[in-house]
Parts: sequence; structure tokens; C-alpha cells
Amino acid sequence: MIKKYLETLYGMGEKALQALIIIVIGYVVYKIFDKLFTKFIEKSSQDEIVLNFFKTIIKTVFIVIIAIMALSQLGINTSSILAIFTAAFALAIKDSLASFFDGIIILLAKPFSKGDLIEVVGVTGRIQEISLLYTNLLTLDNKKIVIPNSQLAHSTLVNY
Repeated sequence: MIKKYLETLYGMGEKALQALIIIVIGYVVYKIFDKLFTKFIEKSSQDEIVLNFFKTIIKTVFIVIIAIMALSQLGINTSSILAIFTAAFALAIKDSLASFFDGIIILLAKPFSKGDLIEVVGVTGRIQEISLLYTNLLTLDNKKIVIPNSQLAHSTLVNY
């Protein structure tokens, strides 16, 4: 009985060591990628806030992938963990996907074009840019208003 217990303990120790190796290798790979991305941020002309936001997303993705790989190596069923992350991700991007498809509908239906004076959701302004997620208006008093396309697609719109 003790021999069987020691064999089980040895097998668990071996799996734990393999999981630790996965974590260490994953950490090293992340640090290399992080340094490369930091150099890209320093050389880029993009807004630093946006690039740091993507850096945070990349870090989170690395942590989740490494954790799932290590837990899987330990013999833990990760399918339920993946299902939870998938559901959370789907809920998180639900509104963005709605705005994306509403942006496509707006671009195809063309209820307005760049330069048109419109009134929507209590705001009046000229269309400056129509992107897939948002539409930018410039109000008469020179304020920039960003409206999600989902609001534009589902609201009463007056095109002057």
C-alpha cells in the first residue's frame, strides 16, 4: 500500500514539475514578447494609451493560456474553465459585435454620409467619420461627439 502511495506521489510530483516547467517557459516567452512589444510601442506613432491597452490584453491572454496548459498538465479537466472563459468573452464583446454589424448596416443603407448635418440621440452635428464601431460628429460649437453605431442604427435620426 505504501509502495502504491509513493508511486502515485511520484507521478504527481512529475506532473507538478512538468507544469512548473510550462509556467517558467511561458513566463520567459511572455517576457521576450513583452520586450519586443515595448520596443514597438516606443517606435510607434500610435497613441501610447491604446498600445498599453493592447499590451494588457496580450498579458492576460498569455496568463490564461499558460495557466490552462499547466492545469491540463496536472490532469485537471480544463474544458469547463475554457467554457467559462468563452462565455465571459462572448458577453464582453456582445455590444462591440452589435456595433460592428450595425456599422456595416449603416454603411450599406447609407442614411447619411460624411459632412451631413444630423440629429440623433439628442445631439446635432456634422458627420466627420463613420467607422465600423463608432460614428464621429462635430457639433455646431466644435465639440467632437462619438456615438456607437448601435445607437445610430436603433434611434430616430434626422438628416438635415
